Amino acid sequence: MRIRLGLAGLVLVGACVGALGAPTPAFAHALLKEADPPQGASLTRSPTGLTLTFTETPDPSVSLIKVLDANGRAVPHGPIEVVPGRPDSLHVTVSNLSDGTYTVDWRALSKIDGHIADGSYALGVGVPAPTSTSGAFKAATSPTPTTLAVAARAAFYLALVVLLGTAWTALLIAPGAGALLARAAGVAWLVALIGAVGITQAQRATAEVPWGDVLASSLGHAFLWRLIPIAVLQIAIVVALLSEGRPRRAAFAVVAGGALAAMVGDVTSSHAAASSSKWVQGTVQWVHFASAAVWLGGLGALLLATTRLHGDDLARAARRYSTVAGVALALVVATGVTRAVNEVGGWARLVDTGFGRLVLLKSSLLLVLASLGGVNRFRNVPAVRVSLRGLRRVGTYELAVAAVVLTAAGLLVNLAPGGTPRAAAREAITRIHVTGADFGTTTRVTLDATPGTVGSNQFVVRVSDYDSGAPVSVDGIRLRFTPADRPDVGESVLELPRAAPGRYVASGTNLSLDGRWKVTVLVPRGVQAVEVPLELTTSRPTQKVDVSRTPGLPTIYTVSLTGTGTVQIYLDPGKPGPNQLHVTFFDKRGGERPIDALSGTASGPGAGATALDLRRLTAGHFSADTNAAAGRWRYSITGSANGVRVAADVTIDVGG
Repeated sequence: MRIRLGLAGLVLVGACVGALGAPTPAFAHALLKEADPPQGASLTRSPTGLTLTFTETPDPSVSLIKVLDANGRAVPHGPIEVVPGRPDSLHVTVSNLSDGTYTVDWRALSKIDGHIADGSYALGVGVPAPTSTSGAFKAATSPTPTTLAVAARAAFYLALVVLLGTAWTALLIAPGAGALLARAAGVAWLVALIGAVGITQAQRATAEVPWGDVLASSLGHAFLWRLIPIAVLQIAIVVALLSEGRPRRAAFAVVAGGALAAMVGDVTSSHAAASSSKWVQGTVQWVHFASAAVWLGGLGALLLATTRLHGDDLARAARRYSTVAGVALALVVATGVTRAVNEVGGWARLVDTGFGRLVLLKSSLLLVLASLGGVNRFRNVPAVRVSLRGLRRVGTYELAVAAVVLTAAGLLVNLAPGGTPRAAAREAITRIHVTGADFGTTTRVTLDATPGTVGSNQFVVRVSDYDSGAPVSVDGIRLRFTPADRPDVGESVLELPRAAPGRYVASGTNLSLDGRWKVTVLVPRGVQAVEVPLELTTSRPTQKVDVSRTPGLPTIYTVSLTGTGTVQIYLDPGKPGPNQLHVTFFDKRGGERPIDALSGTASGPGAGATALDLRRLTAGHFSADTNAAAGRWRYSITGSANGVRVAADVTIDVGG
């Protein structure tokens, strides 16, 4: 096969070039893209509804949106509806929500690939929203694929590979073994039927959809796309078993066409269908599938046919298969590279995500298969007249590796390509850690607040004897919170029960404002309670800040507000002495965003937080006079826009 290396190389180079310019990767699985009101929003009044937008079109008939109050009780809401003109968005109306924290629990089934994703997030109405890093809320995830889901996919793929492999081999390579290949196709047909039912059963069970409702959902539509071509094949396989000559050839042609059609049906509900260029990527995926079936299915059929072929017929069949397999291998490599780049989305994700690492494994196994195929092509095919031992031995190894590849493919199709990078999984949860002792130095206290931001926090207090260090065990302790910079705001109290000797744990939303807090720990020891004063300063979740410096002009700090736009902050002239602080809000489209109310503080060298007198200049533009000494200053801004809380802070170095 003189074209083998040249053709494979040209196709591979072309695939790599095309893949590098391919559209952005498919997200695969209907993960939450954005919400209105945004995730983690602190609202000044109740919303009238919730709109959730997903990365893939969800099936509203089997998707769920629940709103839970602080006690876990479901809040009544309207039916789930698709937003007109936005098939990727679902909407529910809600009744008037009283002040408090709420959890939005969602589950979405992708209308494209039939996979389930779920998650939850918090909202605050009239109070700060709990922060997701406190561990109370679930990030968007997809359930781990079940054994049935992977096994059914692998079985379905194996069956289609055998069906197409036996059909084209019987038509073009070994028509003399037609009866034997027809029996193999009959077994594959039964496996394909079981696999198609198994795929739908696994999806149905994960989505908790009754069988009676399956056909009316997107799961049922995908099931029919797979099942109908398989059902048609039954008649053709029977004809191939019972006839000879032209009727048998016609029957095998129908088997080949049906297998290709079933592959199309599977591709329409795969990751490729979720791509921004679904027709291109779907075609590439189909060619990849069909080429692999011609290569590996043809190999299995050839090995089976060698029990019926001899002499010139055997040698001719082996040579023909080898030539066709070389072209099929080139197509498998080219289309595989294109699909991998499109789905994984970058070289780093090949090692940073489980999906990427599985792609690497599958690619490595394909290289092993190609190497074994080369041994057969150059060593064993020319020797078939003398001995079949080498062809059969190496071919058996190929088929064993191919079974692992098909299992990997069955797992890949059940995973989301984006995955979760290792770096994200290792991201540490922030916390505040402070220590102190009472005035009489009898009791030592350490306090950890996680995540240490405004909103819900977990408070862990350890109490020990000052001299001996032994744990102090009482039934419970009390924390008293007072905002250090806001004398107009009253104190709050949180009771912490004992979790272990000397260790007390509770969660609460007592850190309700940005800034410094005085926390008094009351420990009952003997007749009187011991008071240990502590002080902490809240932190904010990390916000992306872009800094723009232009000679002769103030430095502009642009802070990204999650899901709601940006705010630009700058100090004019930015030198020690009197300055004007300017704050301007923008929406996601770049237009000025109206702000209902705004407040802020400034803290700098040797000075605590002082309130800023912010004056409204336009709907979203405010300014305040501030006297800044040389050094590092922190400006914290808090306000609301159409009921949604907005907050940002920047650190500005004022030059000497």
